[in-house]
Amino acid sequence: MFLRIILQKLLKLASRAVLQKQKPQIVVVTGSLGKTSTKEAVWQVLKSKFKVRKSKGNYNNEIGVPLTILNVSSPRKSILKWIIIFLRSLQAVFFKLENYPEILVLEMASQKPGDLRYLMGILPKSLLKVVVLTAIAPCHLEFFGSINAILKEKITPFFYLQKGSLAIVNKDSCNLEEIRREMKEKTPSHLLTYGFSESADIKMQIISIEKEGINFNLVYKHQSLQDELKDAISPLQLYPLAASFAVGVYFKVKAEDILLSLKNYCILKGRLKKIQGKKGTLIIDDTYNSSPEATKTALKALSNIHFGKRKIAILGDMLELGKGSQEFHREIGRFISKLNIDFILAFGKEAKYISEEAVKNGVSQNKVFWFRQFPDIIKFINNLIDTGDILLVKGSRGMKMEKIVQEIMLKPTESKELLVDNDDHNQQKN
Repeated sequence: MFLRIILQKLLKLASRAVLQKQKPQIVVVTGSLGKTSTKEAVWQVLKSKFKVRKSKGNYNNEIGVPLTILNVSSPRKSILKWIIIFLRSLQAVFFKLENYPEILVLEMASQKPGDLRYLMGILPKSLLKVVVLTAIAPCHLEFFGSINAILKEKITPFFYLQKGSLAIVNKDSCNLEEIRREMKEKTPSHLLTYGFSESADIKMQIISIEKEGINFNLVYKHQSLQDELKDAISPLQLYPLAASFAVGVYFKVKAEDILLSLKNYCILKGRLKKIQGKKGTLIIDDTYNSSPEATKTALKALSNIHFGKRKIAILGDMLELGKGSQEFHREIGRFISKLNIDFILAFGKEAKYISEEAVKNGVSQNKVFWFRQFPDIIKFINNLIDTGDILLVKGSRGMKMEKIVQEIMLKPTESKELLVDNDDHNQQKN
């Protein structure tokens, strides 16, 4: 622990010194949900016009953010490699580098109060141009205690913005009145909103949801731009596109060029990603992580699918919810009972409460099943599925729900390419 603290301090000093010398413009992406997808979309938009570097994978904590700034991968426990990293960073501290990016897109996360204040302390305020807040949701409640505490933590980066900078907020998922009140007192930056709300500055409108993806309009000022997100199944998958559009507007990228850049944006592994399953089934892989709001979003997306045969929800535990964990899982059981879903398969100690509450709220007992052991749920799924079935797989990272997907996907040899793994979560927080 002592060595880790020393390492963090050295990384903070080195990365801040590099930023002061190289002077890139900085975009920060934070929030409870959707950070990595938003970061990827922002990067796609900006790289068409600027030299841009994004956070690698989910390098979003006190180790990962400095590593992005220094443009190195984590050497893990190799002391020699850490020494080499610090020695090489001296070049960027003392000399202006031609190949250093004009813009850094940094994903920032927090697991406990104060994490974002620490991370923002790395950045010279004069370099910070944009902060994107993707969502506020009940994650890590065992550390925060309340949703209000989460909001106060997530808006921390706004207070580092200077005059002429921009705060971008998901209007559908954040307490905008509270944010405006806090910002009015603590920052002179401008605020831009996005979402499906009629009053959002950047408004999304669904045209149609097809098997191939979602057709939508993006409305900004007097412009209405039509586009498609291939393989999308939920309107909420459009949020990263709207947020990245807002960032593009700030950096004066033409609207047509923004949409052209977003043609290269792809849905990330484990985020409602379609994968072909055994026996002619379709898997909706949402195994990257889980929380009550994210689970509801995924279940709603499954329920609203109008193609296919039967809909099967495979739900693992939602972790790190503190004392309210049982009630949060029961809430999911009540929520799912109102949806168009044929089978509910609950996996894990806490997920048992999902199955209990679903039955209590009217779902037939022969459509709800609870499993404690991995082999048991795999055997059951293999016996249950049939051609045309659509399976949603969702659970917290600690449940390793991607292993279920691997067992039922059509081509398990492609699991490294298609599924989340431990490497996807190095340096990661929510």
